[in-house]
Amino acid sequence: MVHLNRLEGPALEAYLLLRRQMMVEAARIRNMDFRTAWDIPAPPDPQNVTYKSLLPGPKAALKIRDLKPSDLGITPSAANEYGYAYSLSAGENTAAIEKTIDNGRVLGIYGIVDNTSSPALLQVDVNVGDREARVWPVRPGQSEINDAMYFLDPIFVIQAQKLTIDLHMATAQTEKITWLGLFIEPKP
Repeated sequence: MVHLNRLEGPALEAYLLLRRQMMVEAARIRNMDFRTAWDIPAPPDPQNVTYKSLLPGPKAALKIRDLKPSDLGITPSAANEYGYAYSLSAGENTAAIEKTIDNGRVLGIYGIVDNTSSPALLQVDVNVGDREARVWPVRPGQSEINDAMYFLDPIFVIQAQKLTIDLHMATAQTEKITWLGLFIEPKP
């Protein structure tokens, strides 16, 4: 199993490690030390990372926020500002998302929410550059508790890298998906 339906336990640990890795990488690509980038003395030890230990201070040069559809190069649907309705055919839908990450930015994905009443999404393939970086199987309608799926192997993509996401469907239909992720950029 590569995903869970609650952001706790292993899924929370994967999220926190993703956040930490993204913060370290963002400081590196901006040629900043961690203290300047985040107003935190140093990155917390991976075995002891907590959400609180990753909160940027008021003098941080960078900001980390939730992923928006525009960060992925998509226009949100009117019904949900963070969701997007994909009209998909049965089978593989290549390049449902295709975006080259802007300079000085880092984008991470740790899960999805499928807001479709009868989901048909079976698999998400994430490609970085010309390589397949992740394959996330998805069980349609997997949970009665929560329609969010948190991946135990989240991914981040840095500036100038091309992100392509392919979506595999059981049947042709419109699927409404919200991407759960983080985005790092310079403060304005």
